[in-house]
Amino acid sequence: MTLTPNTLSKTDYQDLIYQMLKDFEGVNPYAYNDTNNNPTIGLGFEIKANAPAILKGMGYSAASFGNNSVKFNNFVSALQAVGEGAYPDSGPDGESVKLQAAINKIANEYLGTHYGEHNKKTGKINPNFGYGNNTGGSGLTADQQIQATFNHIEGTYETTLDSWLQGVQIPDSTERAALLSLTYNNLIGPGKSPHLHAAIASSNRAEAWYQIRYNSNGGPAKSQPGIAKRRYDEAAIFGLYAPGAVTQAEALQIYQMCTAHGLNNLKAYDKQHAWSLTHAQSISYANGTAQTPLPESLPSTLLPAAQELSSLYGNGQSFNALDIFAASANRTDVSATLTVPNSPALLLAGSGADTLVGTLTGNDVLVAGTGSDMLAGGTGVNRYDMGALASVANVTDTINDSGGQGSIWLGATQLGGGSGLTLNTASNGSLVWTASDGTQYAFTPGSGADAGIGTLSISGGALGTGDQIVIDHFDLSKAQASGQGYLGIHLNAALALEAGTQADSLPEVLAHVTAASPPKCSSQS
Repeated sequence: MTLTPNTLSKTDYQDLIYQMLKDFEGVNPYAYNDTNNNPTIGLGFEIKANAPAILKGMGYSAASFGNNSVKFNNFVSALQAVGEGAYPDSGPDGESVKLQAAINKIANEYLGTHYGEHNKKTGKINPNFGYGNNTGGSGLTADQQIQATFNHIEGTYETTLDSWLQGVQIPDSTERAALLSLTYNNLIGPGKSPHLHAAIASSNRAEAWYQIRYNSNGGPAKSQPGIAKRRYDEAAIFGLYAPGAVTQAEALQIYQMCTAHGLNNLKAYDKQHAWSLTHAQSISYANGTAQTPLPESLPSTLLPAAQELSSLYGNGQSFNALDIFAASANRTDVSATLTVPNSPALLLAGSGADTLVGTLTGNDVLVAGTGSDMLAGGTGVNRYDMGALASVANVTDTINDSGGQGSIWLGATQLGGGSGLTLNTASNGSLVWTASDGTQYAFTPGSGADAGIGTLSISGGALGTGDQIVIDHFDLSKAQASGQGYLGIHLNAALALEAGTQADSLPEVLAHVTAASPPKCSSQS
């Protein structure tokens, strides 16, 4: 599955980025210290790194000083020197009297004292250096100057992002805009965010979404409400879903991601950052004609994927969006942990040898994958979907059900035994019922006090070459009684197994075979 982007025109893409960064970074026309105490101005422009672009955005260039590039470069160097300094008197919003005083001093010296011809041209320098106050003859407003500065430096971040992507092509899109925001926030660059890079390189949209929303704010010790809010917004802009209708593969990938990282962990994170999530918001762009998605709670975000999987596997039953679990290479042992007690859970195996453990009492659906899986259900009316066996060979799936009230399905066909079976004995001492389609039900009695509780192996027929379903703790008496059978399986020829009967006395057991319609009995070698 490839990562299909939500593409944008170049104009809309650039506007989206600018509007995002205005919302995330805030706009300050004067110098301040950012959260890392770096001298900054405008749209989070670090003064040391971006002094040339800052001045150009304000309208200054060599032409402002009589085409004297030396004078302009000296101005740039002086501004960079201010950006290299430390100004520890930051207020709540990073404002610093000492930083502003230092930058005012440089501006007045280089625009007034040093280069008086500029002063004569534009009038007295504003004593407070900042966007809007210093136009450099451009006539632009503060916001226009800030956007002009951003346009000067955006290409640097685009280059950094492309280098980090290492050949992965992501066009102008909402996905790229989210990644550029992370780049701007210094989270994307050489050696940074390796898990996010791996997800994108493997076209795993769900994992990339997780890395942005849950794993890119520095961890619990460093996370701040504003940073968490930004990550919620960036993840929503990147998108958990590709454009268009949700597909089976997409929904499965989403729940594999959730299960691998732990739905409880994701819920706990959202609870910890509840303020950030509720204060995240949509961002208007494209001249106000478009808006980014509003970040939603985890259940709401997962709902489309939950509905897709419920329609495929629920057989009319729906599942809470937080009660679906999917195995993957990153998580092969999966147990259902319910959000709502006694509600049904949906558990899906993957391509490996997975273990699925359902709820104690819920009516769960457990879906086998293409590997040899172990499926364990509780006392509810569970449904075992073994349809994947139709596409593989030499696979053995094992079922261990506590109540025996459910059913086993191979696609649209229920494996139920039924009447008209032929009963034989095998050389290993098991009883073998054979259906007309060739499906065999082989029962091996237990070795304990109750030999009627044993192992049933289903093979042949619709299962295909070498495939087998093994049911542990199979209750033969329930399978032969009238009613629902055991896991929906009915084996004709009522068999009276006496307490203490062992597998090695199977001929004696066969002597007790009775039936309303006597079965055909013969001995197989």
